[in-house]
Amino acid sequence: MKRILLFLSLIMVFVLFFSAMPASISADDDSEGGGSMDVYPGKAGCTTTIKLHAWNAEGIQILVWVFKFGGSFEELLEIGESTDGEGVIPLLVYGFIPNEEFPEDAEGFFTIDSDDWYKSIHLTLNSGHYIAVLAPIMEGDDGGINPETFIIKEFNVSGTCEEEVIPWVRNVEMTCSSVWINSDNAFEFVFFWEYADNNWVKIYDMAGNEVFSIDMPYGDAHFTADLPDGMYTVKTFNDQPEPIQEFVIGKP
Repeated sequence: MKRILLFLSLIMVFVLFFSAMPASISADDDSEGGGSMDVYPGKAGCTTTIKLHAWNAEGIQILVWVFKFGGSFEELLEIGESTDGEGVIPLLVYGFIPNEEFPEDAEGFFTIDSDDWYKSIHLTLNSGHYIAVLAPIMEGDDGGINPETFIIKEFNVSGTCEEEVIPWVRNVEMTCSSVWINSDNAFEFVFFWEYADNNWVKIYDMAGNEVFSIDMPYGDAHFTADLPDGMYTVKTFNDQPEPIQEFVIGKP
């Protein structure tokens, strides 16, 4: 019963603030944090990917829900309101309805643990219309739920995995999108367009000695390298001996 009442309170918050949903997550009043949620629908029975990104929001906890529902998000809220929240629970296909605690391994519950945080959720969904909801949990009078930080995405899944698949031809290489010196005085990197495997990044000192290397996993092309002050050459590789990208970094 407590779970239903809490979920109803969330639904009522949705209803009251339906028109105010900017994509923003903030760790404290002085930060300029933000967040995004992008959905990449696959065909029915294949993989649908939800990519989460949050910046300057370390320590914030979030809930992600995915509902399968043929109507609009506003209609989903009306069902929740008219049934004291019970009517929307069978529509939930990913995530969990929180009680008084948020266990670390609960589905759809995450803690943002860096200033530039990424997370990919991979789901196998049937044909239909879906609604994804990202809700940050923060301290406040709303019981940890701030409606101004909700992110809502509606999407459709159709087709079938058995249909002929048109092969994708890569037209862009794995690329370092940004590198900076973080608050721990370490180099921090973010890459785009990584490969399924063999996402190698190697760092050399000015004498040509390899001082750091990493094979970044697909879906998490982000890492830090704690190196002494100085100048370094960064090279990236996949399956070929020649580097994909080569550039120089440094810190005093």
